[in-house]
Amino acid sequence: MRNKKLLLFLFLFFSQLIIGQQKNYQLNEVATIPEFPGGQEQLRAYINSNYELPEDANVSGQLEIGFTVDAKGKLSNFGIVKDLGSGTGEEAIRIFSSGPRWKPGKLSDGTLVAVYYILPIKLQGK
Repeated sequence: MRNKKLLLFLFLFFSQLIIGQQKNYQLNEVATIPEFPGGQEQLRAYINSNYELPEDANVSGQLEIGFTVDAKGKLSNFGIVKDLGSGTGEEAIRIFSSGPRWKPGKLSDGTLVAVYYILPIKLQGK
């Protein structure tokens, strides 16, 4: 009897772990990619009005941050994919971690899904 209870507990525990895991799709796996509210033009405007180049950063080039856009449009799991140094990647994460929700990605059947997104940001130094 004790072994059955232990097996039942383990089954329920691991089934909850599996159910709780959410697949993060890649951009090439979805029919509709996640989108900043208002589209690319509004995304550029958001970056231009919110991104503050760190004072000691005299860099130019393209940095890239990665994040997950979940099925509700919330951004999470931030990481710097390509950094230009001097805090530039951290600043990009700051503005997007406190920014608006995005339109989530969709599969071809219309199901909203979590998608891993890599966002390039071009910077022009001082």
